[in-house]
Amino acid sequence: MKNSFRALSHIFSHYSVNLCAINLFYPPRFQVLRANATTPEQLRTLSELYEEDTRIDFWTRPSAQRGTDIMVPLDHLDDLKEYLVAQNIPFTVMIGDVQR
Repeated sequence: MKNSFRALSHIFSHYSVNLCAINLFYPPRFQVLRANATTPEQLRTLSELYEEDTRIDFWTRPSAQRGTDIMVPLDHLDDLKEYLVAQNIPFTVMIGDVQR
């Protein structure tokens, strides 16, 4: 029984090391969106995201005069896109994959 446990423990530790190595070679991917606030409400919404949401990286401060560039990890991309659509904030994909 002890030998079986040691064998399983060795196998799992080997796989966990390999999974960690995979994460080092395949980091999370990112996309850059440009959101265009055209109303004061939309600008306020983007400003709130800028101040509060640490999962996304604003490359430019929210502005009504120009687009607001936001780098988003792919695991949060759908949530942000859905939120922007719900807030009627138009956006375009500026960079489809930052790592490429």
